[in-house]
Amino acid sequence: MKKAAEEEENNRSWLLSELPKLLREGIITPAQAERLSTYYSSASEPQSRKGGSPFQRYFLLALVIVGVMHICGGIILLFAYNWEQLPRAVRTAVAFMPLAFASATGFYTIWYKKDARWREASALLTSAAFAALFALLSQIYGLRSSPGAYMELLLALSIPLVYIFSSSALAGLCSLGLFALLGGDIAFLTRITFLAALVPFFLLRAGRQKEEWTDWSGWLSLLLIAFFALSSDRNLSLNIIMTVFALFETGLALRSRDEGAITPWLVAGAAVAVFLMTFGALNDYLWGLRISDSASIWPRLQGLWPIPFLLCLTLALKRKTLFSLFLLIFPLLALLSHFALLPAATLYLMAGLCAFSFGLLLLFYGFRARELLIINLGTAQLLWLFLAKFFDSAIGILPRAIAAIITGLLFIAMNLLLSRRFKTAARTDSERPSDE
Repeated sequence: MKKAAEEEENNRSWLLSELPKLLREGIITPAQAERLSTYYSSASEPQSRKGGSPFQRYFLLALVIVGVMHICGGIILLFAYNWEQLPRAVRTAVAFMPLAFASATGFYTIWYKKDARWREASALLTSAAFAALFALLSQIYGLRSSPGAYMELLLALSIPLVYIFSSSALAGLCSLGLFALLGGDIAFLTRITFLAALVPFFLLRAGRQKEEWTDWSGWLSLLLIAFFALSSDRNLSLNIIMTVFALFETGLALRSRDEGAITPWLVAGAAVAVFLMTFGALNDYLWGLRISDSASIWPRLQGLWPIPFLLCLTLALKRKTLFSLFLLIFPLLALLSHFALLPAATLYLMAGLCAFSFGLLLLFYGFRARELLIINLGTAQLLWLFLAKFFDSAIGILPRAIAAIITGLLFIAMNLLLSRRFKTAARTDSERPSDE
């Protein structure tokens, strides 16, 4: 063991000594040399000399950010105190100062090929400078615009920065900013255009090899998916249902491909699908929605919902598993309601049966795979159905409270018992001698 450690240390030292030569011959860039040197130098140091745990390093970084924010806030307050006394030309020049500083920082970052921290900071700083510039110019010259129009202009200038600096943080902020475009006087085509402008960035990040910040891209993409689900001017509830189940099917397909990987799309799709099934089984709101124009089928086909439905259908038929095919039932019930092919009362009963069967199916797969997460999801589905029906009945407060407490205790006890059993079974399997 000691010999292997010494050999690894010698290899690391040799690589560090080769970096200047590789840099002189142009094989690697200065930024790459810096990252390699930092990585292999820190790998040879004990944890106590690396600056503590990752939590401590992030905590110190957060303190630095808070300090910088306080300084910037103080400078802003100084200008605000004398703002009205300044001439309009001076105020206009001050409005452009943050953008000038951000542009210089961005040029330095790109020219010297700085690492991800510089790129993220430059992208955020430049976008914030644009936001401050628009706000100050509107105040100086008395311009009036709606919040949606302000965000539309800011997104038009910030989204290119996402690609210029390859910034996941700014991509996340732009994804949040999309929700300011919902409603109001922003055209549907404008919303979809901004959404389509951000999608390639997340697709490119997903296709790259894992690197710094990449793991966050999957979670940030959920913002785009949520915006897509809420963007439809027509058939909003149907678009939400189809998007959620398409997301669930996508997560299952990636889990099968990557040997059990749990992706953000699987987590979000499963959680919201369970909620929708439970809501549909307890309330007939989803099954009573109709379009007023029933003479033509064309209004019912309009909207974004066919896109996620076709994706959900394709993935389910491609996998051809009982679980994936079962997930098609709830979207099909939504279509039956949308086209008024069955009465709402019948669909309400079918949705309750679907939700109950889905909970049992989750329990079956969870016990077979010994996965406590799936078991908890199925148990939660059944418990929500039971408690909602129980609380909806004509029973007093005291029995309801006792039932809720007993249900919670049983849920905790089941988790503890199953966790111990699965650990014991896994330990037994690992100790069992393999056949020669």
